[in-house]
Amino acid sequence: MDEPSVPTSRMMGATARAAVFEGPGKPFVLRAYPLEEPGPGEVLVRVRMSTICGSDLHSWEGKRASPVPGILGHEILGTVAALGPGVTADLRGAPLRVGDRITWTMFVACGHCHACRVLDMPQKCSALRKYGHEGVQGTRALLGGFAEYCSVLLGTGLVRVPDDVTDEEATPLNCGVATMVAATEAAEIGVGDCVVVQGLGLLGLYAVALARARGARLVIG
Repeated sequence: MDEPSVPTSRMMGATARAAVFEGPGKPFVLRAYPLEEPGPGEVLVRVRMSTICGSDLHSWEGKRASPVPGILGHEILGTVAALGPGVTADLRGAPLRVGDRITWTMFVACGHCHACRVLDMPQKCSALRKYGHEGVQGTRALLGGFAEYCSVLLGTGLVRVPDDVTDEEATPLNCGVATMVAATEAAEIGVGDCVVVQGLGLLGLYAVALARARGARLVIG
């Protein structure tokens, strides 16, 4: 059963726990951080599920530079706990309400730089921020999935999840699935093609499923 949302009027003094990344090879530490009222264009989300992505493992192994201390986890699914001023709909125009299940882009973009406006590549924004790859210093500490709540910032693309999609299916959408959708589109896989997928981890399995969905005649893993 879902835990109740946190009304804005009761956020004062409320906290949320997070499993904090202290550095490569070190145990995670449970800490509490203040719940912050969402500002204009922001959403406070109660985290339902977050994956352990390969990049999270790389951070813990010291193979990827990540701010310390920080909250890892960027493939996140949650329930809207509070909507900031101006947030009324998701990327597709579907209305958003407290209690809706949502996922969101793993990055925050400014919407004004060359990459955002001209190249249509907000994931390469000059002021890019990434959920699960931010430090906890300063404001908006809750920016990762390994926590009870996450602050979703202005400049993030929100998507309401349909009721017939399970939490397990929806949680990897913004990274693993999106990566392989882009890869299979770039490969221009079409009806009758033969596709070879080297490596059947999570991304490889998505590649197989998407190749079949695009009409490939034979898919070899």
